Amino acid sequence: MPEPGPSTDPTSKNDTEVDLPGWIDNPERKIRNVVFGALLSGFASILNGLFGAAELLVLGSLPRTFGAPNETWGLADLPAVLSRLAGDALGTLIGSGFEILASLIAGTIPATDGPLSGLIATVVIVVVVVGAVRIGGPLLLAGLEAIPIIGGPISSLLRRLL
Repeated sequence: MPEPGPSTDPTSKNDTEVDLPGWIDNPERKIRNVVFGALLSGFASILNGLFGAAELLVLGSLPRTFGAPNETWGLADLPAVLSRLAGDALGTLIGSGFEILASLIAGTIPATDGPLSGLIATVVIVVVVVGAVRIGGPLLLAGLEAIPIIGGPISSLLRRLL
């Protein structure tokens, strides 16, 4: 029984040698194999390039990171980048709103502990909470409506709950 593995027989053929008796016996088959082999190799090269371009389009130049600096961003990076930008802008806006609200409350509530300071603080807090619900609720629902696909159903659900 022959041993598996590469042959040590000097008369055995490898891939670089030409099978002259095979060419003589069936030249049509050999030519067809050469032509189809070249076509398949070219087709594989084209597909490889197309898949590489699709990967770059979808995943970007660094597929394991999302929204990394010095990266060519792909479609998968857009949510991470947009949420980071929106988070920065929205965080600044909300922080400014809280600072304005804190300055209004601080200016309204008396600094001394008088007999009406607790009542005034309670009224101010109630007005702020009611105003936030009346103004923030519709703004939240309108913002949810702007989100494609899932925003409408979530907004409808929140309208029924509120």
